[in-house]
Amino acid sequence: MGYGTGGVISQPGKSGYCVIGGDGGVFAKGNNTFYGSAVGNMVGTCIDACPTHSGNGYYLLGSAGHVYVFGDAVYRGGGGAGATGISLSPSGNGYYIAHDGGAIHSFGDATYHGNAP
Repeated sequence: MGYGTGGVISQPGKSGYCVIGGDGGVFAKGNNTFYGSAVGNMVGTCIDACPTHSGNGYYLLGSAGHVYVFGDAVYRGGGGAGATGISLSPSGNGYYIAHDGGAIHSFGDATYHGNAP
């Protein structure tokens, strides 16, 4: 697994989890499913991840703001350098990307409600 970790996610409706490496590697445990990895394509370090609502895919977020999609995840845009986290919109048809300094970017049907103070 790359340097550090991009986190741990659990796919809805499944037991187990996926460990995400800092290099974008994905390691499925239990009955979670491997849909692909960003190893060799990750720009910067993988700093966060989230599963799709269906459990049949996931998003990886690189520190340079690039979003990598796997399975039924849909790419809706990237957030630029300084990205710190990604979260799906309530419907799953969009996502939010947080940045250092408190900036929030919304994509798809994710509704923007302002930056963090």
